[in-house]
Amino acid sequence: MSVSSLPPDSSPPLPGDVDRRSLGRGACLALVLGNIVGIGIFLTPGGVARASENLWIYGAFWVLGGLVALAGALVYAELGTLYPRAGGEYVFLDRAYGRPVAYAWGWMSALIVFPGSIAALFIWVAGALSSTRFGQFLNLPVFSVGEYRFLWSDLAAMTLVWLTTAINCRSVRATSWLQTVLTWIPLSVLLLAGVATIAGGGALPPSNLPDSVISTPAAGDLSAAFCKVFWAYTGWNVLVYLGGEIKRPERNIPAAVVLALTATLAVYLLLNLAFLSAFPLQKLPSIENVGLATAERMFGPLGGEVFAVVITLAAIAGMNVTTMAGSRISLAMARDGYLWRKMAWVHPRRHTPVVALLIQGVLSSLLVLTKSADLLITVTGSVMLLLSCVTVSTLFVFRRREMGLTHYRAFGYPYLPAFFILVGALVIGAGLTAESGTTLIGLAVFCSLMAANYLSNRWKGHARPPTGAPDPS
Repeated sequence: MSVSSLPPDSSPPLPGDVDRRSLGRGACLALVLGNIVGIGIFLTPGGVARASENLWIYGAFWVLGGLVALAGALVYAELGTLYPRAGGEYVFLDRAYGRPVAYAWGWMSALIVFPGSIAALFIWVAGALSSTRFGQFLNLPVFSVGEYRFLWSDLAAMTLVWLTTAINCRSVRATSWLQTVLTWIPLSVLLLAGVATIAGGGALPPSNLPDSVISTPAAGDLSAAFCKVFWAYTGWNVLVYLGGEIKRPERNIPAAVVLALTATLAVYLLLNLAFLSAFPLQKLPSIENVGLATAERMFGPLGGEVFAVVITLAAIAGMNVTTMAGSRISLAMARDGYLWRKMAWVHPRRHTPVVALLIQGVLSSLLVLTKSADLLITVTGSVMLLLSCVTVSTLFVFRRREMGLTHYRAFGYPYLPAFFILVGALVIGAGLTAESGTTLIGLAVFCSLMAANYLSNRWKGHARPPTGAPDPS
């Protein structure tokens, strides 16, 4: 097993590295905030409410999720300034624990987490658009094969996948500029709509939707609910994947993640108050997209249609960053020979990993065909939590080696990373009791990949050098 104890990576970018540190603090804030506050907050409240016996428990899920995300973000900020290179967690795990762990994490992220997240969000976006008057045609089939029907909404979801892929292939600067626009316009509209809903929600007539809150949720129900909340907060770690492209990472990464997480927690609490002003808690599980339903209830059919467009922009903002980050993992793994070598190719003029982006687009498009956004979110949410806990634990390794003394250091050590890991372990442990077994499947796949790489290295008689280090051959 190859474990590096090299000092923090302050070397210039390797040949073929992506764009040369073109992202400033404003772009970093827009990337993090836009990647978090997307469509997830509108799709997950129903699943969280189903496992909440009362408003206090429902609110506790969101507050706890925000605190856990903030703890993880502060740890990731230190890790990102320690190793500001493309690849993010793949680099940290390789430096701390060696290739088998990094390999398993990279494969699960490249093949499950990022393509699954992209597909899930765009499935739901297409579903939201299909519920509007101008989008009714999206419910019609393009073609049918036996019982399977390929709808226009499926084609719309795939189109959005390839739209964000094309934007990311263009250039990093164009992507960051578009991200800034797509972040602040939808966020401003959502805040105004949320305040208006809270102010006028008390005058709405009773809803005739059925009640469907679990009276006594089991441990698996609570775990699944938290995984949905965690998934809604995901995105705070995006900057670590782009470390090689950020100006002054030791300052801009911590500032951006702290500001973005603080703002996100405030926005999520405000939006949840708006949802609960429009619908009682026991009605939320019956609603697939609570944001769209709230807009229609408050502002009528036209309000729902406008909102559908707004959340489409927000989703594109989030997936723009997710697409950008996911390709950097494939890029780092391909450089190390664990993925197709051509995925490490970077366009000489645009400085974007075009091949990695295109393959990620293909995987996301295939997952769109599952039509099961809820399943994809549950699976990716549990896998993300598992992988995040493993990554956060690397801080103990680096601090023990006395690394990063001249870089940003997260406050609250060792309690902050311990809090993150403890909550994650409790949720994962509870998830192992769930009938779906999605958490167990994710854990089994991770361990299998790790074992496969370890045995492969033993069979070859050597291990590859750590990420970012020169190959002795």
